Amino acid sequence: MAKRVNVLGDIRAEHDIHMLELAFYVTPDFRTLIESTDRPIVVGRRGTGKSALCYQLRKYWRKGQNTAVLEVIPNEDQVIGLRPLLRLFGPKYNQIKAGARIAWKYALLLEVAIELVDGGKFSRNEINVLIGQHVQIWRGLGGCLTSRVRRLLHEAIDSQGSSEEAIAGLAQKLQLADLQTAITQL
Repeated sequence: MAKRVNVLGDIRAEHDIHMLELAFYVTPDFRTLIESTDRPIVVGRRGTGKSALCYQLRKYWRKGQNTAVLEVIPNEDQVIGLRPLLRLFGPKYNQIKAGARIAWKYALLLEVAIELVDGGKFSRNEINVLIGQHVQIWRGLGGCLTSRVRRLLHEAIDSQGSSEEAIAGLAQKLQLADLQTAITQL
């Protein structure tokens, strides 16, 4: 029996670029995303159009001269590996959320910093020493973002203290405020 082709395209949009090009509908939400100065993060359940939206946003933003597009697409097994480490922040949702927010903010800042450092738009003299140090440490933590976050959490959180101390100390230990200022200035 011959396999029939779905005339509407592959059920997984990321595997059907041709159909994404033909059938993407520019919604008011899409227009808002491309006209806004916010930095959106696209999340949603399976089948809600995240892949189509991300593909079209990436295509649009890459047209800009001074625009870099970073994609963070962890595999399911990588995300599952992060879950037990988040328990180091305590059993309560608000504690886990606060700790995870710090870790992800640091991770995203460092991924942006790597893009800036490797992009060749800045000389070594223009790169802040703090950024250079953190980029070197970040790269040494692993090959992909999730493995870096895992190692970061293992190394940065002192399991002997309370979860509140772990959360409070993490941003300070990572020099998060200073790093964000330096990257913003760069």
